[in-house]
Amino acid sequence: MFETVLAGVLLGALSSIPATGPASVLVVSRAFAGRSAEGVRLGIGAGLAEGFYAGMAFVGVGTVLTATPEFVPISRAIATLILGGVAVVLLRTQLPESEASRIEPPGRSFLLGLVVSGLNPALLLAWSMIVGMLASSGYLTLTYDLAGWFGLSVAAGVAGWFYVASRLIDAMRVRATPEASRKVQRAMAGFVVVLA
Repeated sequence: MFETVLAGVLLGALSSIPATGPASVLVVSRAFAGRSAEGVRLGIGAGLAEGFYAGMAFVGVGTVLTATPEFVPISRAIATLILGGVAVVLLRTQLPESEASRIEPPGRSFLLGLVVSGLNPALLLAWSMIVGMLASSGYLTLTYDLAGWFGLSVAAGVAGWFYVASRLIDAMRVRATPEASRKVQRAMAGFVVVLA
């Protein structure tokens, strides 16, 4: 069990490091806007959804879904729509000028992370591939009793990385000018459009 939990935490964190998914982009943009606490809550919600998908892949649901050829293009289309929506939000969002404009109900960011990752079926495909590779190489033993532990540990890894990333960006942002932060936000929106 220890190996499964360790693998889940490490894989969850490592899979979140590239800021290519919608949740990653939203966490980074929140941190650059001086709202790292929102980014952390968003990351926790995204981590829970991703952990659920990882646990499902662990028990083999991903194998069944990937065997259905029409699922892959549908999954990509949904991911493209989500990324397009994130790009629009990034382009329309103004960075806050004062501390008062940073207040947001705590549950909203958490729910946004949960929904954005929960509606992204590409995560199930990705975790199915990761779990399949690790199982075929002998690094993971796939049993139903370990699936929950694997999913929870992936959620912890994802949320942990988003916590670290939000805090690091927040620390760097203090030294950056508002114009530099706006340029980063616009660049991220452009990156998301290219991905979509």
